[in-house]
Amino acid sequence: MKRPFRLMLIDDNYADCLLAEEALNYPGLDCEFTFSESGPAVLASFKAGARLPDLLLLDINMPEMNGFEVLRAIKMTSELRHLPVGMLSTSRRPEDITEAYDLQANFYLVKPVEFSGFQRQLSGLLSFWQSALLVASP
Repeated sequence: MKRPFRLMLIDDNYADCLLAEEALNYPGLDCEFTFSESGPAVLASFKAGARLPDLLLLDINMPEMNGFEVLRAIKMTSELRHLPVGMLSTSRRPEDITEAYDLQANFYLVKPVEFSGFQRQLSGLLSFWQSALLVASP
């Protein structure tokens, strides 16, 4: 039996995490969703051997360590650099988009204002990444 696709979101806004969880509670989406409000905590858990997600979504504006800093740390760690990472932000600033790609983000998504748009966005994202060839992860 095929295991569910593992998606993780790091976002300091708990309400946005709950919205993402609700958006992924959609018939036909075979997804194991987890979230955290702390980039440093997730990085520490990865370095300690925690199971990696198949795809990681990062918000940009977070305290302690912003999404760009988390992305930079992931891409500079040999055991993590293969992990697909995308930015999920409200920012449309060209500088933010450029920085994300300069740091080797796999994609950059702007959060839709309406829930139905967010649900479609996450569903499409899952559909693509579930069919993409990824580095094997247990």
